[in-house]
Amino acid sequence: MDGSAQVAFVIGFFAVFGLVWFAIWWFSKDQKIKRSLRKLRPTPIGQVREGLVKIAGSVRPLDVLTAPLSGRACAYYEVLVEQRVSSGKSSHWRTIIREVEERDFLVEDGTGRARVEMVAVEAAVTRDGHWSSGTFNDASSELEAFLQRHGQSSEGWIFNKTLRFREGVLEAGERVAILGWAEREIDPEPGGAGHGFRDAASRVVLRANGIQALRVSDDPTTLE
Repeated sequence: MDGSAQVAFVIGFFAVFGLVWFAIWWFSKDQKIKRSLRKLRPTPIGQVREGLVKIAGSVRPLDVLTAPLSGRACAYYEVLVEQRVSSGKSSHWRTIIREVEERDFLVEDGTGRARVEMVAVEAAVTRDGHWSSGTFNDASSELEAFLQRHGQSSEGWIFNKTLRFREGVLEAGERVAILGWAEREIDPEPGGAGHGFRDAASRVVLRANGIQALRVSDDPTTLE
């Protein structure tokens, strides 16, 4: 193979690799959720009527969760733990733990408030918490406790396993976008922002229905 053929081969290889990587990214669960949210503009909560709708506002947890790695107060968290696995000359990351917890929460936007019913949820949450452990990097006591709760350990036969930990949350005060089916329910806290005399006893609730899952994201590009 002459020099020009080698160059063409290398260019072709990286072009194919790039297309495969892009396809994996484009059709990933997170990107599908974000695209569906970007297609619609948010409706002010005070103007929401029954039906499929997108809202955007600040999270107010009802039953507060504590994220297991960062300790953040939140209404939803997802933790992924991946282990670097070698096979011959290549290696890849394999997910060994995925833990998700969610609770219903309120969203407020200045015109009103809505309860988000976290059942049949598809969430694309930014995993902004990052930790790692490896050969010369012992896992912290908090990371080790989390691993042990799932029947795992950071220690290998001789050296520590190479692990990475990622955590994403919907924390109090964070702005989020939600796409779901809107209905109204009795408001146990009447008189909040955006409530007039006639609708003071009700509030919006967003949930999944038989066709549409509830979709949630804190990605800034989904908020408008």
